[in-house]
Amino acid sequence: MNYRNRPLPPATEQELLHRCAGIAGRSIGELAEQYRTAVPANLKQARGYIGRLLERVLGTDGGARPAPDFSTLNIELKSIPIDSRGRPRQATRVCAVQSDTSSSWESSLLRRKLARVLWVPYCGNKQLPVAAHRIGNPILRDLTAEDELVLRADWEEFMACIGTGRIEQIAAGMGLYLQVRVSSSTARKRLLPRNFYLKPCYTHRILQTP
Repeated sequence: MNYRNRPLPPATEQELLHRCAGIAGRSIGELAEQYRTAVPANLKQARGYIGRLLERVLGTDGGARPAPDFSTLNIELKSIPIDSRGRPRQATRVCAVQSDTSSSWESSLLRRKLARVLWVPYCGNKQLPVAAHRIGNPILRDLTAEDELVLRADWEEFMACIGTGRIEQIAAGMGLYLQVRVSSSTARKRLLPRNFYLKPCYTHRILQTP
């Protein structure tokens, strides 16, 4: 992806929300043309393309660091593919599972990432060209006490499994809002890092919140 014309990170929350208002309702093709980047033929061969495009358009500065995407604002960016009914089409990756199982929930990277999130839905399907996918209305939301109780319980359950050497016993059905899985389909899963994902049932609730 061509990173020319990338805006500076937003200095304030108001500036970020102004940028969000400017992309709501626009197509991926329109944004790609404005920022002079090629649109892939399909997302199967270009996983993460829309998320990276949104990072560029909105001016994230977190990069690969263990910090929220808008580091000075402590706001994480999460793009969510939705169907025509507004339902998330897949789980949403948050971050890698930390190897230090002695860390607390309060100090965990997962909590830092989810404390304040800018959720950006986009609508499309496999039959539509990538350029025709369209951005929905972004939502900036703080982690509620109710949601944190559930996420913390899920996190503690997974970290207990990992800390006692039972990582291979982690199954997709575990956790109410969280999943732990690898990002690759390769069979050598034992050697791959695990990642925390948010289940669609949780992100759907977020998108339906007034």
